[in-house]
Amino acid sequence: MTESRSAADAGAVTVPLQLTTTQNAAYTSSDLPDLSPCNWATVYGPEGHTVDCSVGSGGEIWSPDGKTSYGTGPYSPTLEFDPNVKHGLARFRITAKDSTFAAAEKLLAVTVFAQDRQDPSNQAPAGSATFQEFYDGGDTHFVGYNYTSGAPNDGVTPCSVYMQVDPEVDGKDRITYVLVTVDGHATIKNADPQYPQWRKVPLSSDGCATVDILDKTVEVVNVTLGLPQSPDSDSIGPFQTGFTVFSKT
Repeated sequence: MTESRSAADAGAVTVPLQLTTTQNAAYTSSDLPDLSPCNWATVYGPEGHTVDCSVGSGGEIWSPDGKTSYGTGPYSPTLEFDPNVKHGLARFRITAKDSTFAAAEKLLAVTVFAQDRQDPSNQAPAGSATFQEFYDGGDTHFVGYNYTSGAPNDGVTPCSVYMQVDPEVDGKDRITYVLVTVDGHATIKNADPQYPQWRKVPLSSDGCATVDILDKTVEVVNVTLGLPQSPDSDSIGPFQTGFTVFSKT
């Protein structure tokens, strides 16, 4: 039997707003147009309520599909019922440009706010999303990489890995994908359902790639990146990213 729910019914129950953000996304850069590093913010609260979300200096809010910028806010989504947490959820992206911070090699922390429009006293504790430069790939073909951590264990919000690869071998572009593997209970978005913990992630025309890792378990998982098509089968890792509990309510 399908349960019918309304915003009015949801508003009858007070649910404290909660906010979680992933950490350590790379800065966006006009030099890498095919990469859009971001931290994900996830808001949990009363189903059907509108939440006004904003970010502090250096940050920029984007819609979940990454197509619409809301600047520093407000971005005002409606919390939609999520069966995993039994209340309302909304998600959005947060980015930061490398030019917004004088010493981009250092960590930039962007403050994140969320307030219930129907009940202004219902505010989530302020969150913080951090940004940094790409890590040096350290070999011939891995130019750089970056990864986020701290996604909630909802099976939808990802920890993401961003990669820059030099695909050229003997004067020709011979490297076409990055082989990504994970362990634990984590799965890779868009992987073959029979092999959910590994995926050949295709490179874009500029040698970049992005992969999203999902989990429904609170745990730390190992991630490995490989280039089987490179002469030395270059690889990075394993490195660790983690998933956190979202709500104890």
